[in-house]
Amino acid sequence: MPASTVFNAQICPAILRVLTATLVAGGLSLSVLAQERVTRYGAWAQGHAAGKMVVSESKSGASPQALTQWRIQYQYLNNGRGPTLSETLQVDEQGRLLQHAISGRSEFGSPVREVFSRTGETARWDSGADQGSAKLGADELAFYSPMEGSPGALSPLLTIAHRLGLDSVPTLPRGAARIEVLDRLLWRKPEADATAIPLALVALHGADVFPRLAWVREDADRAFFADIGPSWSLIEEGFEAAAPELLARQDAAEQARLKALMSAVRQSLPGKTLIRGARWFDAPAAVMREPEDVLIENGRIIARGPAASAHANITNTIDAPGSSLLPGLWDMHVHVGKSDLLLHLAAGVTTVRDLSNDNDYLGKLRQQLSQGELLGPRVLANGFIEGESPFSARGGFVVASLDDALKAVDLYADKGYTQLKLYNSFKPEWVGPTVAHAHKKGLKVGGHVPAFMRAADVLEAGFDEIHHINQVMLNFFVKPKDDTRTLLRFYLVGDNAHRINLDSPEARSFVSQLVKRQTVVDPTLSTFEGSFKQRQGQLNPSYHDIAENLPPQFARSLRRNSMDVNNSNAKRFSASYDKMLALVAKMHQAGVPLVAGTDDFPGLMYPRELALYVKAGIPPGEVLRMATVGSAKVAGMAHDVGAIEVGQRADLILVSGDPTRDINAVRRVQLVIRDGVMLDPAHIWRAHGITPFAAMPPLQRP
Repeated sequence: MPASTVFNAQICPAILRVLTATLVAGGLSLSVLAQERVTRYGAWAQGHAAGKMVVSESKSGASPQALTQWRIQYQYLNNGRGPTLSETLQVDEQGRLLQHAISGRSEFGSPVREVFSRTGETARWDSGADQGSAKLGADELAFYSPMEGSPGALSPLLTIAHRLGLDSVPTLPRGAARIEVLDRLLWRKPEADATAIPLALVALHGADVFPRLAWVREDADRAFFADIGPSWSLIEEGFEAAAPELLARQDAAEQARLKALMSAVRQSLPGKTLIRGARWFDAPAAVMREPEDVLIENGRIIARGPAASAHANITNTIDAPGSSLLPGLWDMHVHVGKSDLLLHLAAGVTTVRDLSNDNDYLGKLRQQLSQGELLGPRVLANGFIEGESPFSARGGFVVASLDDALKAVDLYADKGYTQLKLYNSFKPEWVGPTVAHAHKKGLKVGGHVPAFMRAADVLEAGFDEIHHINQVMLNFFVKPKDDTRTLLRFYLVGDNAHRINLDSPEARSFVSQLVKRQTVVDPTLSTFEGSFKQRQGQLNPSYHDIAENLPPQFARSLRRNSMDVNNSNAKRFSASYDKMLALVAKMHQAGVPLVAGTDDFPGLMYPRELALYVKAGIPPGEVLRMATVGSAKVAGMAHDVGAIEVGQRADLILVSGDPTRDINAVRRVQLVIRDGVMLDPAHIWRAHGITPFAAMPPLQRP
């Protein structure tokens, strides 16, 4: 057994008293406590300790009331935030979940208190955001899907399913978790006499948009072993060395899943393709033009208007009366993963800008896209540089000195990056020299406003871009000792932004500086709408129009706000968000260049991001210009992509309706063309458990 797992034939009296009290409080009896197993896990982010988890499993004797209890302590901290959770589950001898309780704090500081209980044939739950009950058959199994749960809660579900030979377990409030084994391996520690550990990669399907992946011990219990990502891991103590191999095997399994899906959603467009009868969006002019035919060949626009339909040897025709043809959209704030790629395309996003990631992972992903091994949007990469501190975000380079920062700039320049992102823990005294060095290398610099600075300070230091509207708004009230590496960067805004006078000399002067320097602002309005506007139990307003299209557990999670919006601050926080919208409108009116980015769920959130700019007072045509040729201009690519002009790349989307009249029409993407390939968004949405928003028009071939 590894050092992280301990079996005790007898439990000390103190622990026995605690367990007895817990069970008796739940109306259950305890006969003989036979054993306890304690498994410890370490959480790691880019090789640095970021948290821990302890899972204790206790089992009573063989009486009819025998039960197994799991107790889980979980905490994780990265980027100045993370959850702290205590979790308890009780399962009887027949595998029926009797209790599931969770308490603690969410990633963004909201209190967590979830309770599920089953008595006889009645199950009840209260998540703090919803409440409900269900009638179950006497022998019917059902597990609870929590709003806020730890990875360790997979152990009870997988153990019971394995013991009973089930490949699917019903879950409440609704749905089921279908269990699929994707891979198996024997892993052995480097020591010569080490015992091989049988492991399995499992996927849980059915309740959410993406399968839930986890590594488990392939034994009688199938206990949780590890949760792995490109720059982070949660893994049993003593087995940290296994993470790279597990990640590689997991990546291969994900690649196989995506390959099958990519084959199903794409259609090649050999020869010439005519898109006939659609209105077309003139991005540089920000207006929708009357219907004209558009002809493409070899991934380029070769004709528009009468000249297009006059061409001979047209191979493919798409009739699109009543639809609108737009250049592909740009999401300028993502943190991309392989599973995200098709969802971006389904939303009509043909270019994304990644603003921090694991450098090796992102480099490989971009290479696979260029070689056709993956299908997705064009991915632009910003080089991420963070300062070393207890609050550091782990991605890219985390540096401990100015010299290290300058070396990181050089490395990014050598790899062909064109822009850098500086982050919260980057020391203020390093900002000026780093920006100057980057500019000499031909790189632009943007990012968060480092802690103990204001947005006005980074403008003076030469920032070319500022990310997030909260980072801009903090300029007007952050104090010298306010540590915005913490959650303070959100709660200060909620408490104070509503009182800012945007017509004051200070505000007008700041906006004038943005205009004078042509500093780009990336507001990410949609990611803050729910944070500041949503009470527990209310639906996240960003998803109000599409909640019924979403998988059950995802839709349910939209009623939980990770921010602590409560009776005392809800009105204030809502007014502060409205003031952030007003600031975006002021910046646009003054001539500050804006770009549309989400920093949120891929694809689904992007149409809401655009709708929020319209809500702020920006005309829809100008919002669409921002989302197409405007973003291409910021990226230095407007000569090649971003407009429906002869010679440009045929990054094109067809939408049902006219988004210059109703911006929400941009949600109804009927087809996407990228690199000479046509994609069916409806197929992509359905493959992720999402009801499509529009149907693809037929492709006619002679």
